[in-house]
Amino acid sequence: MAEVFQQFGGMMDAATGYKNIGQNYLTDATDHQSIAAALQPENAWVSSDFDEYFANVSKMVNEAHAHGTDLMNRGTVVDQCAADGQSTLATTCAIASSLRV
Repeated sequence: MAEVFQQFGGMMDAATGYKNIGQNYLTDATDHQSIAAALQPENAWVSSDFDEYFANVSKMVNEAHAHGTDLMNRGTVVDQCAADGQSTLATTCAIASSLRV
């Protein structure tokens, strides 16, 4: 049964990976939006091109936030699957042990 339990280790690693990548998406997108927003108050870039640029940045940020949130949610689901699998395995082992004579 130990070899079955080891399979959950990979799931836990994958869940952590999903969550980390999702968090990176959110952080990078927020940083990008902050940098873009900082251009206008500083008068570094004042033209109609900025409006188009900022609209594109905002769209990219919204998409990145949605994707990052999705990845973090996937990580949570995989964590729950691994926990359910471990619980089921523990119950199965307990039942099997009680049946041994």
